[in-house]
Formats: sequence, C-alpha cells, structure tokens
Amino acid sequence: MTITEHVERVQNEIRELDARVLKDVIAAYEAPYRTLQEQYERLAAEIEAARAAGVEVSPSWLYRQERYQALLAAIENEVRIYSDAVAGRLSAAQVEAIRLAAEHVQAAVAQQRPGLVLSFASLNRLATEAAIAATQPDSPVGQLLASLAPAAVNEARAALVTGVALGWNPRRTRKLLQQALGVPLARALRIARTETMRAYRHAHHELFRENADIVKGWRWLAAKNTRTCAGCLMMDGREFPIDRVLNDHPNGRCTLVPVTRSWKELGLERPRETSAEAQQWETGEQWLRKQPYDVRLRVLRSETLVEAYRARLVRRENLYRVVDHPVWGKSVVANTVRGALSIDYERARQMAQEARARRLRDPDWFRARDMADRIAGALAQVWRDPLEVRAWRGRFDVREGEGWLGLYDHRNGTVVISRRVVNDEPVLFATTLHELMHVLSEGVGESYSQYKGIEEGMAEQMQRILRPRVLRALGLPAEWDDIAKRHEADHPYNLYIYELDKIRSALNMDWEPFLNLLYDYKLSAREFAIRREFDRVYANAGERTRDRVWKNIDMSLFLLKMGFAG
Repeated sequence: MTITEHVERVQNEIRELDARVLKDVIAAYEAPYRTLQEQYERLAAEIEAARAAGVEVSPSWLYRQERYQALLAAIENEVRIYSDAVAGRLSAAQVEAIRLAAEHVQAAVAQQRPGLVLSFASLNRLATEAAIAATQPDSPVGQLLASLAPAAVNEARAALVTGVALGWNPRRTRKLLQQALGVPLARALRIARTETMRAYRHAHHELFRENADIVKGWRWLAAKNTRTCAGCLMMDGREFPIDRVLNDHPNGRCTLVPVTRSWKELGLERPRETSAEAQQWETGEQWLRKQPYDVRLRVLRSETLVEAYRARLVRRENLYRVVDHPVWGKSVVANTVRGALSIDYERARQMAQEARARRLRDPDWFRARDMADRIAGALAQVWRDPLEVRAWRGRFDVREGEGWLGLYDHRNGTVVISRRVVNDEPVLFATTLHELMHVLSEGVGESYSQYKGIEEGMAEQMQRILRPRVLRALGLPAEWDDIAKRHEADHPYNLYIYELDKIRSALNMDWEPFLNLLYDYKLSAREFAIRREFDRVYANAGERTRDRVWKNIDMSLFLLKMGFAG
C-alpha cells in the first residue's frame, strides 16, 4: 500500500465513522422533535382561539398560559433525555475511533517500515477513559451536553415571545420555533464530531509516544476539498515532532499520519532510504494552487484573498492563525482577510476590483489566466515554482496578435497570450507552459536578444518534457499531449532544439538533466555551464578528441546565438 492509498483509506474510514455517528445523533432527535411539535400545535390552537374571541394575545398573556409553560418544560425534559442519549452514543463512537486509530497507525507504520510491530499497551486505558468521559456530568463534554436543554428553552422562549409580540400567525411562529428546536441538534452534532475526532487524534498521540522508538513525528492530514478551511489546507502535509499536538477547530475532520524513523535510526539493515514517500504526498497548498479559480474562491472565501494569494502577497503561514477557545481549547483556524494581508490589504483589494471588472468585460482573459495559474501550481509541484520569481508574480494578459502565440514581456514581467489561441485549450495549455519556462529562466530579460536560440530551444524542449506531467497533475486530458505533438513537426524552434541536442549528446547527458543544468544558470552564463560540464566529462580525453568535440559544441553555440540553426 502506498502512502496515497493509505491516506485515502484513512479519510474514507473517518468519513464513514463520522457519517454513522451523525446519523445516530440525528435519529435520536426525531422522536423528541415530533413530541415538541405536537405540544406547540396545541399551544398554537389556543392562541388562535383566544384571538378569535377578541382576547389581546400579548407576551404577558402568553406567560400565564399553562400550555406555554408545559411546552417549555417539555422542551427542557426532552432535550435533557436527548443529551443523555447523545452521551451514550458519543462514548461508543470514541471507543470506535480509538480502535480505528490503532489500525491506522499500525497500517501507516507497516507501509513505511514493513515488518515492524507497535505496542498497544495504552489502548484499553484510552478506551475506558473515553467511555467514561462523555457520561460524567462534571467533565467538559458532560457540561457541554448538559447545557443543551437550558439553551433550547431560552431559544424556544425567545421564538414564541417574538411571534406573539409581533402578532405573527402560528405558521410563521412555527418556523421560528423550528429554528430554535434545531439548535440542540446542531450543537449535538458539533459536539459529537468534535469529540469523536478528538478521541481519534488523542489515541494517535498516545500511541506515538508509546512507540517513540519507532515513530519520530507526524504529518498533518486534511481532506482536500472545498469543505476544508484554508487554515487546515495550509497545515496539510506539514511535519511535526512527536511532542506537538494537532489542534483542530470544532467540527474539524483533520487527522495525522505517523512519520517513522529511518532504518538506520532504528539500527536495522534494510535497503537504502528513498524519497518516494515524500514525493507521493500532495500537500493542501499544492492541491489548492492547481484548482480552478472558483474552487480557490470557495476555500479562501474572498476575491481579495484569491488575488493576493496568486500574486504572492500572502503566503501559506499568513492564511491560518491559532485561537484559544475557553471551551474547545487551542485550534488552528482560517485567518481573516485583513489579518492575512496586513499592510497589503488595500493593494490586494484594488487588485481584486480590477480583476473582477476585467473578468466581466473580457471572460477570455479570465479563463486563460486561470489556466496559467493552474499550470504554475502544477509546475511548482513537478518541477519549479514560477511564483517564486519576483519579476513575475502572476502578471498575465491576453492581446490581439498575428504571427505569434505567446510571449513573455520581461520589461514588466507579464506572460502574454494571443487572443486567437484562447479558445483552443490544448494549444493554450502548451503555449502558456512554454511562456512559463521563460518566467523560470533567470536573466532572460537582459540577455534574450543575444541568446534567443538557447532560450527558446530550452523553453520549448522543457515544455515538451514537462507537458505530460503537468497534464496528469491537473487531471487534464492526456489527448492534449497528442494534439500538441502533432504541431511539433514543423515548429519554428525545432532548429534550436536540434543544435541543443547535439550539445547534449556531446556531453553524454539525457535531456532533462541537461536542461536542468542550464536552468540553474543565468541565460548569459549558460555557455560557461556548458564549458564547465565539457571540461568535467572530457577531463581524461586526449587533446584531439577534446578539440574535435568542443569545435562541434562551439559551432552549435554560435548558430544558437546568431538566432538560426540547422
């Protein structure tokens, strides 16, 4: 089982447990709710009869009615009984969560270090403590559940008095009362989910400490969807030491995955460590950056924040904060817009206003920019991050143009796409990816005219190498790669690629390492990088061989710098 498969299993089983618990909590409220509705109907009939008889129905009149007092008493009694039922179900749910946590911890350790067995000596103690805690009236959970009945009475009283004072008919008042009677259920659901997940996470931490000889830390795991807050998504994938505790907010569904010690740290002889596990983990931030605009907006909940995030005015650590609640304790929550942006708030707000106006008058620009943002996010995951290039910061434009598909305007750091390709998604994708190669090319602005052949040949060839990976990362059709390949046969930059290929072959390098080597240098220094690699590869070669090979390389460099090749 890979780490990805393990993560999917954990999240699926947590969702199933959560659904079972919430279903039981809802089912337990159905009978009390019907009883209270029936009680209200009798009171409503009494109110209508009084009004029909010409009696002034006022709040003071309502207070004197036995059916009103009986309804409030019934609400308190039924909700108290319901709270006890929830406590019992919560105890069972927490025990189940602890059992599930043990299974998940062992499975995660087995995935990372096959053959190792954990100690579960603390499991029975944890289960016993969980079974007792929810049913103890003086425990924090017990006090929360006990508060449901008085709160329900207060909500119902306010609803009934409001309806009478404003002269509403019983049907309108009924809607307000239904909202009031929904409060205990909503709070019970929140308590049930929060405390079930707290037990699940607490079991993880206890088992980690008990097995500290094997487990050295843990990774934060959040569900990657629009129901997850920005704070939790930014924490997802971060690694913490074993003594740190995962503090999720109420109603949170975040979990954690153990990080084991290496075979060497364990004192065991096993195959050499690999980075495969880390490569398989997609963080919440990586996931978010690849999503369409509408998904990012639903997560960040602010156009201002979306624009700031895409322009790197706000970073991961600004999108969350830690709060300390008197009941729920410390937890990570999404930051406010002003809190995240601080002094850049007005600038980001202006950017959002301009983007909204441009989107309304030019939807093609917006769709093309969204594609560029998603490609940049995927590039950050599979290769390098364009947004780390200070000269760019997400600037994007669509312009009318013939004879060109795209360009990188280094004067103002803007990726520009020709309007004629905006509606051809495969071509738009490949063109945008090519231009982002220029963004990631250091020194392209100051040296492009002198080294155009090198720059364009590198950008086009790297685009062809990365294109299938970026498509997979974004979940876009693989057919787009086939469509792009059909356009490559007569591509104008093939001549540059041809000369670069001769240099690459002379240096005995595969394409990707060769291009990565050159991208590590400024454009004006890539000749030096090639010469340096040549000296390394041919250090022990004879002088005639060195001269012959270098003359060929030098000729290719000359043709590339002159802007023509072949």
